[in-house]
Amino acid sequence: MAGKAKLDIAGLRGVWGLEQLERTGLGAGKLARILVGGGIAASVLLYALLARGVPGAGWVPFWVAAFLGSIIGVTALATIALARSTQADLEGLLPVAPEVSPALALLNPSRGLLAALVMLMSLMNLLAVNVSALMTMPDRGMEGLVAYWSQPWAFFIVLVQTPLAGGIQGVLYSTFATQVRALTHAARRIDVDVLELDQYPRVANPMVRVVVFGIVLLSLFPGLFVLEDSILDRIMSLVTPVTVLTLLVVIGAYGYPVWILKKRIRAAKDAELGYVFRSLRGDTDAMTHSRIAGRAGSLTFSELLDYRAFIESLWDWPVAPY
Repeated sequence: MAGKAKLDIAGLRGVWGLEQLERTGLGAGKLARILVGGGIAASVLLYALLARGVPGAGWVPFWVAAFLGSIIGVTALATIALARSTQADLEGLLPVAPEVSPALALLNPSRGLLAALVMLMSLMNLLAVNVSALMTMPDRGMEGLVAYWSQPWAFFIVLVQTPLAGGIQGVLYSTFATQVRALTHAARRIDVDVLELDQYPRVANPMVRVVVFGIVLLSLFPGLFVLEDSILDRIMSLVTPVTVLTLLVVIGAYGYPVWILKKRIRAAKDAELGYVFRSLRGDTDAMTHSRIAGRAGSLTFSELLDYRAFIESLWDWPVAPY
């Protein structure tokens, strides 16, 4: 019996853990259960083992541990899903635009970019927690921060889970960066055919997925605001606007190749309409340069008018299905 095919997703090459998990070929449902469910369960169990037995540990850190576990799981799942789907989108363009094939190689993040973003996001998450603690206890300064870190749950959540969540966020951001670069490369090199515009929304698919991911991610936040914990409230007050701003920047970055392709579609339409207008004015050679050059000699005046109306009806933005 043949074994399960191992997948080669360029965007996950060199990403330890996610690359191996992707090569198992598991479906989205199983991956969600493993990453999200496993992340929550592992976080809560580890916290219970490390801190629950200490008097005064409280229940709020359980919710924090579960939340951070879900963030880690959802982010890892989103990274795999985006890597899979964006590669599939670019591969789907190859039959109509083989010139975009070099963009597939650009999906692979460099080790330098990956390491830099993982370190940056881990440090930023750790910094956010400490700044929040200092703002909650401004009169105690570093003494209050030391006391904060000495709490039963602080070592696990502050010094382990928070940097880990930042690390997986760094992996996700490296995926964003490489995908925007690959999609921009493709958008600039597609030989735009006005008769194939229904294929080009593949360039916009990743942007739509990021919007959906952002909605799912932000939907996890409100539950933490109802917990009566001043430090947690302060952390969420800092994290939420930063997360929203980051999502807007990422969505804008994914929109850049869509905007490039929109301008090129507009230029292709203008060129095609130019050929039609010249032909209507009696230039018998004009349509030999158009996308329907094979029928240039047999087109009647009425058919040229119909073709002009068809071209004018096409939408410039490659997001028509949405």
